[in-house]
Amino acid sequence: MQKIIDLQTKDWSNGISAQANMPIGGYFQSFRGIDPFYNQGLATPSFPEETVTPSTAPLMITNFNTGGVTYIYWHSATELKQTLKDSPYTQVDKTSEVSFVGGFAVNGAIIWKNKYIYARQGSDIRANSLPVASGSDIQIKAGVNSSFDKMAFCVGADGNLYHADNSRVGILTSATGTAGNANTFNIDSDFNVRDLINNGKYLVIIADNNNQLSTDKKIGNYRCRVYFWDMIKTTADIIYDVQDSYMIAGEQIDGNIYFFGYNGLYVCNLATSPKLIRPFTGYNGVSNQLPLHAYQLTQNKGSLYWVNGVSDAVKNGNVFAYGNPTTGLQKIFYNPYSFNGTGLHNIIQVVGEQLWIATAEPKMHIVNTSSGVGTGVIATLNQIMPNPFRYEYTKIVLAVPLSSGQSVTFLAVTGGGGNAVSSSETKSYSATNPKQTLIFRRIAGVNTLQRFEDIRLSITVVGASIVRVTTYATSLDDSSEDL
Repeated sequence: MQKIIDLQTKDWSNGISAQANMPIGGYFQSFRGIDPFYNQGLATPSFPEETVTPSTAPLMITNFNTGGVTYIYWHSATELKQTLKDSPYTQVDKTSEVSFVGGFAVNGAIIWKNKYIYARQGSDIRANSLPVASGSDIQIKAGVNSSFDKMAFCVGADGNLYHADNSRVGILTSATGTAGNANTFNIDSDFNVRDLINNGKYLVIIADNNNQLSTDKKIGNYRCRVYFWDMIKTTADIIYDVQDSYMIAGEQIDGNIYFFGYNGLYVCNLATSPKLIRPFTGYNGVSNQLPLHAYQLTQNKGSLYWVNGVSDAVKNGNVFAYGNPTTGLQKIFYNPYSFNGTGLHNIIQVVGEQLWIATAEPKMHIVNTSSGVGTGVIATLNQIMPNPFRYEYTKIVLAVPLSSGQSVTFLAVTGGGGNAVSSSETKSYSATNPKQTLIFRRIAGVNTLQRFEDIRLSITVVGASIVRVTTYATSLDDSSEDL
């Protein structure tokens, strides 16, 4: 009998692999609902979500603080509501205090110069006071592009507010009127600006010449570019071409610009051209989970956070991340939060220590609320063995003994997941014998195979912190025939 798998300490911070059968940029096939940097060195589930039920699906979320209280504005196609950031999440209707005349859908929103700024698709950009008040709503720019479904906003290093508008970048210098607000910079004439990022000196523009609507972008031979513009000249100082079908969204972390294209996640800066960090191909976990537009990507504390932009039940209910809160250490892909969401993920927004995700259900899911008992799901890669083995048992060591409401479920599979090596078993808290070390011996069942040549472990942990996972098996003669 020998040890064939031993996961502990640093292994929990290795991240999610690009492929299921070998470690490429990570050790795990799935690491769902666990932030490896929250309780580093342990596999600890993130706190469960809380939810707010809006009356219509939010398309934009912004937040502001007044009098020491943080509020959320959620803006849908027909409503604006002001919501308390914390429980009981009281909602106050503000719909009559902004403009919905003409049925123009909101396609961008930001807080700037102590004003609530929002854009209406095909109409204009407007400003209101904070808090939003009746009689304070004014137009600050007219004539925005009619077919641009998501308008990215970005406060530049010069303090002005910039916005995407087809192949133009507009500037807003005033939040109280239209004077000085204009289209100030033109990129390539057939391109569409997807996102704007302030790198501290330049306004970084990511764009492509694909279809204007985010939902209409196609795979094919299109042009993609990244521009570094100083917000003064009529041309960009640096322009990088990117070989991809289309661009999606970007953010800055650790002084570098990270952005998504159809092919995957890239990184660049003023001196270094874009490099593809990970191609998003295949079926494994994060490798097919792309955002759709700029409002489905955000950043906080050294990590990018995003949600999948496709309405697909298999891909819903996850917040994905890339980064590391400690500058200079290896960045990883991880899946720190999960939630019970269905339908299209419209937006993700950082609000203090929380992340708010609005979905088309309609629902707003609030993760990292620091309360309750969370659930984490771990799946190792399919480990290919050098010869056949007979499964013996797996030992899971916890940081402390199980307590009320906590449990660990274990399953070992082979044949790429087609057969069980040991059927699923759950060990829960027992008041008479609370355990810290859990032994999972083989449980035979339908379609279980004791002999295996590849193995994958699946662990669901509720509330508890895992220190170590060790699997033992006995090596068998490679020349023997499996009857």
